[in-house]
Amino acid sequence: MTCPDINATKLLVLRADAAVAAGRAEVDTAAARSAVPCGSGSNGAERCQNRKHTPDPSNSHLSHPFFFFFFFSFFFSPNNKDIKGMLDMSECDMTDEHPSSGGGLQGQMLLTTRLAKALQLTLAVIKPDGVAHPLMLEALHQKILDNSFAIVRCKDLVWRRQDSEKFYIEHAGRFFYQRLVEFMSSGPMRAYVLAREDAVSHWRELMGPTKVFQARHTSPATIRAQYGLTDTRNTTHGSDSSESARREILYFFPEFGMEEWMEKEEPAFRAGRIKYDERRQIHALPTQS
Repeated sequence: MTCPDINATKLLVLRADAAVAAGRAEVDTAAARSAVPCGSGSNGAERCQNRKHTPDPSNSHLSHPFFFFFFFSFFFSPNNKDIKGMLDMSECDMTDEHPSSGGGLQGQMLLTTRLAKALQLTLAVIKPDGVAHPLMLEALHQKILDNSFAIVRCKDLVWRRQDSEKFYIEHAGRFFYQRLVEFMSSGPMRAYVLAREDAVSHWRELMGPTKVFQARHTSPATIRAQYGLTDTRNTTHGSDSSESARREILYFFPEFGMEEWMEKEEPAFRAGRIKYDERRQIHALPTQS
């Protein structure tokens, strides 16, 4: 946006100052006349004609309460949009130039610009129970798009048992470990790299609680409440932190360079300079489509 001219603001203040000064002089003259009688005869008339009010420097109109009342009511009136626009300079472009009138005021303003928050990446997986039903898979893919996620990578895959065991190694020894390993290697899955502000928390919120029974009672609009069957067959997986997302994305997409993407493509994704590729079912820069 274009910054307002500071000199225009000064001019408005000076005009307000002059108006208040004129009104102040009239009030003081009337007060003086009522306080001191003119007297009678020609000398008294002369005194009335020639009397001049000399303001006390210590009682300047700038310190008079009427001036501040006028100033604030003028500048902060709800109907005075132009003045408010001139005073609102928090988002001025740092390269805008402004003409100087009378030397001294430089034409360039250096103001900080508020930048959008950088996008975050997370891993999302549609488990075998979701991929097994094409209509459910399509609905889940559309739900990702409807919730403002950018799909950076997407692929279908099938795990071997050892792949599943390695991914869930942190749960080894837990009562559900063998059941989980067998289920995750029982059929095709779909994995995504998703981008959005606070993508980790937003995807986990969209999935809902791990326990399907709990999800149906506390978060009925979530994916697991609507499509989950059991605590193991609960349709989706998502990283629980940015550190987990980094590790899990590398496991599912070893060819994907997160640092390189954040440096070269994240700014364009954040600015919305992307389009959805129907064939590959991902978002991409125009040059990559």
